[in-house]
Amino acid sequence: MSSCTTLLGADDADFNTIAGSSFALGWSSLVESAMDEIVKQRALLFASALLAFVSCIVAMATYIGLSCYNWVCAHLYTVVEIKQRDQLYQWLLDWLAAQRAVHETGSRVVAEVHPEFHKSSKVSSHVQVRFLPMDDGSMYRFRLGGSLVWVSHHAEIGVQSLMNRKGSPSFTQPELRLRITALGRKKNAVHALLQDAFEHNKAKLGGCTEIFVAQPHENAESSHFRRLEPRRIRPLHTVVASSKPGPEELLDDMRTFFAGEEWYAERGVPYRRGYLFHGPPGCGKTTFVTAAAGQLKCPIFILNLAEPALSDLGLLKLVTDAPPRSILLMEDVDAAFHGVLGKSGSAGPQSQRDGLHMGQLTFSGLLNALDGVAGQEGKIVVMTTNHPEKLDGALVRPGRVDFRAEFHHASPLAIERIFCNFFADIEMGKKELHILAKQFAEQCPACALPMAVVQSHLMQFRDDPKAAANSTLAVLSDDHAMSSAKQFVIPRGAAKCGGGEEE
Repeated sequence: MSSCTTLLGADDADFNTIAGSSFALGWSSLVESAMDEIVKQRALLFASALLAFVSCIVAMATYIGLSCYNWVCAHLYTVVEIKQRDQLYQWLLDWLAAQRAVHETGSRVVAEVHPEFHKSSKVSSHVQVRFLPMDDGSMYRFRLGGSLVWVSHHAEIGVQSLMNRKGSPSFTQPELRLRITALGRKKNAVHALLQDAFEHNKAKLGGCTEIFVAQPHENAESSHFRRLEPRRIRPLHTVVASSKPGPEELLDDMRTFFAGEEWYAERGVPYRRGYLFHGPPGCGKTTFVTAAAGQLKCPIFILNLAEPALSDLGLLKLVTDAPPRSILLMEDVDAAFHGVLGKSGSAGPQSQRDGLHMGQLTFSGLLNALDGVAGQEGKIVVMTTNHPEKLDGALVRPGRVDFRAEFHHASPLAIERIFCNFFADIEMGKKELHILAKQFAEQCPACALPMAVVQSHLMQFRDDPKAAANSTLAVLSDDHAMSSAKQFVIPRGAAKCGGGEEE
C-alpha cells in the first residue's frame, strides 16, 4: 500500500514539473514573439509616442496662450456690446455710416438707399447710397479721446427653438449687435464714442420727432419697437382743433406731469398719466399728439392693440421697453376687443371684457400693463377712439384715464384759423385775409366738418385764397370723411374688429 502511494506521488511530481516547463516555454515564446513584433513596429511606436508628446505640448501651449489672452483682455481691453433693440444701436449705426472709415475706405460694407433719398428721388439723377458695416465681425478702428477704439458689427448665432401658441416650433432670428473694444479698463473712450453718436443723432434729428411702432412676436421676448422715419416737429399754433379742453390746456397738463416726478414720489402716487381723446375721425386727435411730442421733445411709441401676435406678456414687455418721458399712443382702443355690442341672445350689459380679440391679448392683460405692479411708469399713455361708448368702464376709470378730451367737428372759429394758417405766406394784408377766412367759414356747415376734410378742401386752392373763400364745402359721408382721417396706418385686421378705420 505504501509503495503504491509512493509511486503515485512520484507521478504527480513529474506531471507538475512537466506542466511548469511547458508553461515556461509557452510564456517565453510569447514574450519573444511580442519583442519581435515590437522590434518590427518600433518606427510606428516611436512616431506615436512622439505625436502624443507633441499633442501634450500643443495642448499645454494652447491652454497657456488662451489663459494669457483672457488675462490680457480682462486687464487691458474693455468690451461693450449694444443690442439691436436698444436705442444706442441705431444711434451708433448712423454714426458709423457717417464715418470716412466706413463709407469711403471700408472694404466690407452693406449698401442701402439713403433714408433721405426719397425727398429728392423724383428730381435727382444720381442715387444716394449709404454704407453700413457688414455683420460678419469686420472691425473698424477709430481714435477717440486719445484712445484707440475698435467697432465691429456681428450677429449672435444662437438661435433659440420655441413652441408657439399652435404647438408648432418657431425660431427667433439671430440678434444683431455692435461690439465696442477699447484699450484700458476705463470706459472713457467708450463714453466718448457714445457721446459722439448721441450728438450726431441729435443734430440729425434737429427739428424732428422720433416715432417707433410696435412689432409684436409670438415669443414675447422677441417683441420690440421698430424705428420709423422721424417726423418734422409741428408747431402747436398750427394745430387747430375744436377740443374741450383746448390744445394749450392739454399741453400744459402734460408739461406739469413730466416736471412733477418728485411730487408724485413724495406723496406715493404712481407716476403715470393717462389721456383719452375721443371724437369723430379727422378732428385732430393724432395731430395733437404729434405736435405735443414735438413741443415736449419726447418720442412717440405706437401700440396697435388689435395686432393678432400681441399677447399679455408681449404688451407688458413693449410698455416696459418704452423709455421714461415718452408718449405711448394706442389708437382706436375700441378695436382691440370686438363682438361686444349687438350680441344676439345675450342678457345683461356687455363690455369690452366680454368681447373677442383677434390674437392672444386679454382684457386683464391690458389693464395690468397700464397700471399693474409691473405697469408703465414715467410715461404718458394716450388712448384714442371714435366710439367712447364702446369702452369698458374699467379701462377708462380714474387712475387709468386721468384726463379726457373730446374733439369736435370744426367750429366756424376753427375754420377761420385753419384758413388763416393755410394762407399765412400769401402776400396779402392780415385784415383782408381775415375777411376771406370769415367768408369761407360762413359758407361751411357749422360744426359738421372734420378738420381733415377742411384742410383737404383748401389744398385745392393753396395759392389762391380768394378762390378758396368763394368755394363751398358740403358735408361728406362718414366713410369719405374717414378716408383721410388717420395719420398712422392701422393694419386691416384692426379695421375688421369693428372699431377702427383702415387706410
